Amino acid sequence: LSLRAIEIFHEIKADIIFLMPCCLPNKSLSFETAIESVFETSDQSEQYLRWANLLQQTLNHGDDKLSLDRQGVETSLEQIIDVLSPRNALITCVRGVDNT
Repeated sequence: LSLRAIEIFHEIKADIIFLMPCCLPNKSLSFETAIESVFETSDQSEQYLRWANLLQQTLNHGDDKLSLDRQGVETSLEQIIDVLSPRNALITCVRGVDNT
C-alpha cells in the first residue's frame, strides 16, 4: 500500500505526502526492487526500519517504475514517540522545495 501511495503521489504531482506504514511489505514482493533487503534479518523491528528507509529512498530517488521528475523533493524520516505503536516512523515528502 505504501508503494502505491508513493506512485500516486508522483502521478498526481501532489505537493506533500505523509506516510506512517503499519505493515511490512508482502514477502512475495521481495523478488522486486530492494524489498528483499527488508527481510535479510529476522528481527521485526529492524525489518520495519529497513522498510521505512526504503520507502524514504523511493520517495527521494524513485525506482524503475517511476520516472517522474523529482527535482525539488525533500524527504524526512523520524520516529514519533507519541505514537504508541512501535511502528511509528513518519515519512514526509514535500515537492517544490527550492534547494538553492
